[in-house]
Amino acid sequence: MNRQIPEEVIVQTLFGPAIATKFCNTCKNEKYIHEFYCESKSKRSKMQTITGQVRDQCILCWNTHKGKVV
Repeated sequence: MNRQIPEEVIVQTLFGPAIATKFCNTCKNEKYIHEFYCESKSKRSKMQTITGQVRDQCILCWNTHKGKVV
């Protein structure tokens, strides 16, 4: 399987530029966007999403649980 990892995303905050983060729904840790896999092409084609949208689980949790929320 060919999983894609997004590039580092820089967002503008009140305190200046910062690397975008997201919470993993399994380990409940806040991680950088580039620590998540991108959504699959088949899922992106079914709904209108942003091209660089990432999964809800980080790479470590995805490799362990394969998308199942524990």
